Amino acid sequence: MTDEKVVIDRVIDHSYQRVALAQCTPTKFSDRDLRFYLEHFGLHAQANGWSDMISQTRLPLFLEGRAFAVYRQLDTSKTTTWQELKEEFIALFHPPEERLVWLRQFLSRTLKANEPLESLAADLRRMLSFAIPEVPLKQLDLMLKYQLLQALPRDLSQHLETHAHSLNIDQLVCKARLKTLAARKEELPIRHITSPADKGDTEVELRHQVEELKLEVQRIVYDRGNRHRNQTSCYQCGKPGHWARDCRQRRVAGNGAGPRKQY
Repeated sequence: MTDEKVVIDRVIDHSYQRVALAQCTPTKFSDRDLRFYLEHFGLHAQANGWSDMISQTRLPLFLEGRAFAVYRQLDTSKTTTWQELKEEFIALFHPPEERLVWLRQFLSRTLKANEPLESLAADLRRMLSFAIPEVPLKQLDLMLKYQLLQALPRDLSQHLETHAHSLNIDQLVCKARLKTLAARKEELPIRHITSPADKGDTEVELRHQVEELKLEVQRIVYDRGNRHRNQTSCYQCGKPGHWARDCRQRRVAGNGAGPRKQY
């Protein structure tokens, strides 16, 4: 009975792992930062319920390119634990000659467009830890603060230089973020909120403009009628400048049967 329970538990455990794997699959890795990837891979393994042995077995399935080629050079028979495998893999993937490359990237790092300041600080820490792995980052705080100031825009860097001696890098990042938010707020256009009284004055002004437009339209129509009248000859007397209903000769005749123009 006990053996059957053990088998059932194993089946349930494997089924759970298959479902978790489908829901939380690590990404593929080829190059860049192996330390960061292995840390991320460990979180996936923990979420999926993988043991160290399962993580060690499944790691090469998610490697490709340079990472898979370096992994094949490892002597996995000598690495009995998951921690030993990670240390050997990192040491082979990031050789000591790579320190100078990381140091150059650290010294040339600048703030990218729309990049959060926290991302810049984390990237500087990572690069410096690769360049000088034997020294704790706490002892390199001065170097981190210096490069952070160099990576920021000049006006923001000058504002932070006066506080750099008394703040650590996290406090500098917080102060730089607050300064950036304040600068963005000053650049936003100020929108005036119209009060009800201002709204009433605006409506009166609009009505006044509409009335003026109506008068202007009436004037234009009247002027066009006068020009048309000046160009038309009277059918009663034959003279231009008026119509037959306004003819003086017709009013003099009294019966409206005055002389008409012969055509």
